Amino acid sequence: MRCLHLLEIEKKTKETKIENCIKKNLQNIYKELYKRLLIPFYIPLLMLIPFLLILSSKENSNYSKLKTITFLVGIFFIVFSETTIKLISTTHFENIVISLMPFVFLIFLYLIFFKKTNFKLI
Repeated sequence: MRCLHLLEIEKKTKETKIENCIKKNLQNIYKELYKRLLIPFYIPLLMLIPFLLILSSKENSNYSKLKTITFLVGIFFIVFSETTIKLISTTHFENIVISLMPFVFLIFLYLIFFKKTNFKLI
């Protein structure tokens, strides 16, 4: 009787085996890690984009164009951040390049602000 009970317990544990952490599912694991760890870095990037409007005066004749461009750049980064999830694969080099993109964009925007505002480091 005890053996029968142990066999039932063993059978239940085999049935509840987690199938998410196998090598066949590695691409989905990378995608989930990308979504949880790197997509939030696009939020500061999206926060910096409207600051492009600060660099120009409202009296400037190109201000309405700058507002439109700023809006389109923001939409581009939202779409880009969501489509890069589909680019995640099992190739480590491609994943590293895709993972570095939000940081490269952040640094690029910061450099634009430092140059346009004539900010000087001591």
